[in-house]
Amino acid sequence: MATNPCKCGYLGDPSDKCTCSPAEINRYKTRLSGPLLDRIDLHVQVPRATNELFDKETIEECSEVVRTRICKARDTQWQRQNCINTQLQGKILEQHCQLEDHAEKLLMQATQKLKLSARGLHRIIKVARTIADLNESEVIKTPHLSEAINLRKR
Repeated sequence: MATNPCKCGYLGDPSDKCTCSPAEINRYKTRLSGPLLDRIDLHVQVPRATNELFDKETIEECSEVVRTRICKARDTQWQRQNCINTQLQGKILEQHCQLEDHAEKLLMQATQKLKLSARGLHRIIKVARTIADLNESEVIKTPHLSEAINLRKR
């Protein structure tokens, strides 16, 4: 799912100026309901494509390397819990998504600041578990959780 940042599409764009009023921006953003947005795991802003994006020297990892890491993380998930992270629920979620102490405090702060629902909270935990798996970590550490929270902000 993708949306523009505002009606004209230029809010936050460094090369073009947004022509929307604050009221128009707010009205545009509230068109999507909270419960719908709550069901989306990752909320990221994607900047306009530039020529630099197509420069082969700026590519950090080739697709095959990324694919290998993803396959390894999915295998880890199947071996650990007999399903992928997105399917974790209830007690199984709690069992396989252990947070280090500092990460737990960060999660509570984010829950209050971002006014997360239980669904939103669980989605952040599942994304953090996946990030930890990609980093071959048995527990969810603060950097994993922090990245998951940043991928959730709207």
